[in-house]
Amino acid sequence: MDTQAGQDIYHMGMTEGERDIFMRQLKKRFGKLSYSVESKIENATSAQLEQWVLNILDAKTLEDVFQD
Repeated sequence: MDTQAGQDIYHMGMTEGERDIFMRQLKKRFGKLSYSVESKIENATSAQLEQWVLNILDAKTLEDVFQD
């Protein structure tokens, strides 16, 4: 495997881990997530995930988490 492919796989794994932890945090704070929320998270970019993870700290509602 070349270096670039290895790095791509590593970053994909990191992003998946971030998604998993983020979803667990959301479920703990807001309860069961709808399919549309889970889908939104699964299709998010790394930049979106990073912003949402920060938003959860101040969010009063689930909708607040996904504000830009």
